[in-house]
Amino acid sequence: MDIGHNRLLGHLPADIGFLSKLKVISLELNNLSGLIPPSVGNLSSLEQIWMSINNIQGMIPGTLGNLKNMKQLHLGFCKFTGQIPHTFWNLTQMTHLSLLANNLLGTIPPSLGRCQSLLLLDLGYNNLTGAIPLEVIGLSSLSIYADFSNNNLEGELPMEIGNLKNLGQLNLSWNKFSGEIPGSLGSCQSLQYLFMQENLFSGMIPSTFRSLKGIQILNLSHNSLAGRIPEFLEDLNLTSLDLSFNNFEGSLPTGGVFANTSSTSVLGNENLCGGLPEYQLPNCKSTGSNHRMRDVYIYVGSEILAILLTIFFLYFILHKNERKKIVDSGFSDHHLPKI
Repeated sequence: MDIGHNRLLGHLPADIGFLSKLKVISLELNNLSGLIPPSVGNLSSLEQIWMSINNIQGMIPGTLGNLKNMKQLHLGFCKFTGQIPHTFWNLTQMTHLSLLANNLLGTIPPSLGRCQSLLLLDLGYNNLTGAIPLEVIGLSSLSIYADFSNNNLEGELPMEIGNLKNLGQLNLSWNKFSGEIPGSLGSCQSLQYLFMQENLFSGMIPSTFRSLKGIQILNLSHNSLAGRIPEFLEDLNLTSLDLSFNNFEGSLPTGGVFANTSSTSVLGNENLCGGLPEYQLPNCKSTGSNHRMRDVYIYVGSEILAILLTIFFLYFILHKNERKKIVDSGFSDHHLPKI
């Protein structure tokens, strides 16, 4: 049943639940309002629901968890409230779940991790809180994209994120994630788009990111990342790189994506220097070669100092022994007066 892309008004009728042989319902891009009737859970043959971009509201009925043949569930851009139903764990054949841009509250249920056929998960633009459960962030079946952006999610990202080895796009932006970026993220070698901006991440860019050979867009802006910008970013196939408004320092690389100033942003990093003139960064006080020469000078100077100290010590010992001999010979017994 495809009646999408019209101007339909009104509510979904409760007796829709009698269409027991229905496999696909497409109602997207209408002006439907009201609630999803719980009777939808009686459509045991249903495989796809397309209801995005309507004015449907209320809670997502838990009876949707009865639809064991469900493969695609699209409920984005509506006005749903309440929590993500815990009954969704029963949808083990589901490949696409989109709840984008609603008013959903509460935490992400760990039971979603039992949907081990999921290729696409979109929970962005809601009011979800808490941490992403390990069972969900490590769901290895995800391959198209996973979107958790624009929520109130928090906490550190677990090492299990490295299980997303087949994922093409990951969006964690505009949340309250903190701590260091886990190095295991470098195992996600299928990533093409990685968005982590507007969080509270700290520490350095993991060295394991050198393994992200397919990465095209990387956005780490508006965090508290620090240290030097790694030169291996020059070797990646990046078409867009945003490192702005962090605490990076040192010399800015000039090769790869850094050679294209329209594709790279490093604004708001006050301790950066060098790079192409278009970045308008101050000159570095010392280049890499000067650093190496300084290290050589320090090494040679320390060796000379050690030799001089050794010579002085030996001279002191020898001089002391010589003086002792003179004293001993000057006050020997045969010079003492006889009594």
